[in-house]
Amino acid sequence: MCGIIALYKGGVKVAYRLYLNDIKTIQNRDRLASFPKEKRDREKCSYDAATPIKFSLYGKLKDNFKIEEIDSLTCGYKSEKDFILELKKHNISYLSDKEQAYSHLTLAYRQNGKTKECPLIFNDLLLLEQAISLRNQKKIIHNKRKVLTENSARLGTYIQFIKSLAFNKTTRYFILNPKKIGYLNFDEREKLTTDILLDKSNAEEESSSFKYQGLRTLLENYVSMQEMYYDLYYKNLSTLDIERELREINHRIHSFFREDYRNLRKMIEWEGQYRQVLCSCLNKDQLSQKRKSIILLQMKRLDLAKEQRNNKDFYNRDLFGIDEEDEYYSNLSMTSSIISFESERISDLFTDGGVGEVMEQMDLDEILGSSNDAVLLGILPKNHMKRKL
Repeated sequence: MCGIIALYKGGVKVAYRLYLNDIKTIQNRDRLASFPKEKRDREKCSYDAATPIKFSLYGKLKDNFKIEEIDSLTCGYKSEKDFILELKKHNISYLSDKEQAYSHLTLAYRQNGKTKECPLIFNDLLLLEQAISLRNQKKIIHNKRKVLTENSARLGTYIQFIKSLAFNKTTRYFILNPKKIGYLNFDEREKLTTDILLDKSNAEEESSSFKYQGLRTLLENYVSMQEMYYDLYYKNLSTLDIERELREINHRIHSFFREDYRNLRKMIEWEGQYRQVLCSCLNKDQLSQKRKSIILLQMKRLDLAKEQRNNKDFYNRDLFGIDEEDEYYSNLSMTSSIISFESERISDLFTDGGVGEVMEQMDLDEILGSSNDAVLLGILPKNHMKRKL
């Protein structure tokens, strides 16, 4: 059902193939293919099969496809499992028995003599619509001119979400400078750095400053201008010049996602990496319960963003204006206004950081000194006082 994606980077062809197999087996098989014929024939029985999946496109059975052709297929399925179930209903007899029984897909490509893995994307209506639109446009114009992604409301809302990640102080460094987040390790910071976030360094392109800026620089400019706008606005000073600058940078960010489909795809890949990093942070013992609660709000925001862009009856609501840390304290304030603690210290700690902050700053015996407070915190069962009586 999929095959090679041909693209050129510095004149070097990069090929993507879809397999019912693991990356290690694919790498081994690709290494075998690089051997001289005599050695290859002698040793091929020592290597497990790794055969690219094929499917019919425009009436022809092929294993040679562009990236948007892959996404126009996979993004319509809710999960990898659903896709594989459908795949196995069709003829895959050309695969080995081991491959036919395999339960995971791998999208692989070779670059600079190495075989690497590329993320597959499922259940994404925005990418599905853009992939189909791009396929249809290329079919008509036959690659005679550059094709832009569709300027849809759904894309506009996604771009607004990305800008909100940069503007909100809680999420800002995750996208702009992961090195400033002290509780992330090296691998987590690397996951948050994709090449489209970085400026291109080709010396011949230095004269075109904005054209070759990566998304990170564009977002940094956006944040700077947005903060200048609010500063002028609240001082009752003219904002006309900064509004003009903001319109220009917003246009450049929008163009960044429209000029190359892969820019949009790679940011959606980044979103998956961002979620993985947040999940790993929830398992870190050194993080306070307060920080983990804020991370959960960050994950909730991701869920809301994808839920909105996957809604077929599209609605444009601003789900991203509230900073997660502000939202956390707002939720605490609402909760503490309802809960009345006997201990003033417990009340203050709960307001600062919820149950986790109370547990970190106070001994259990001290908390249990007030049974009512312990019940309100969930440390003792609600019927504790009744049993005591």
